[in-house]
Amino acid sequence: MFCPECGAEFRDGVYQCADCEVSLVPTPPEEPSHEAEPSVEVLRSADAALLPVVKSLFASADIPYTVQGDESSGLFPFGPTAMVPEGRRFGAVIRVPESRAEEAKALLESTAPVEGESS
Repeated sequence: MFCPECGAEFRDGVYQCADCEVSLVPTPPEEPSHEAEPSVEVLRSADAALLPVVKSLFASADIPYTVQGDESSGLFPFGPTAMVPEGRRFGAVIRVPESRAEEAKALLESTAPVEGESS
């Protein structure tokens, strides 16, 4: 018998996982797929104050995300109305799994208009 949550194996006669407190099943749980789903950009911003807000929104909605360049956003505190030379893109990029992109964009739009938002 196996725990469907943690995957622990139990001897016959045990029907509940002591750690997870769920009923055991006769077969082990499937291994998670290691194939990464493609991600898409949903926000690009040099506004260091905006990033924690967006991260919090996505976390509360259980939308997985990655942030590229947020460590450099403090180095370039241009803000949402910055004058950045043509072709130069400072700041951070937030990406979400492709299957959650529309949900993430809708969440951003419903919360407030976001400067620097990517389409």
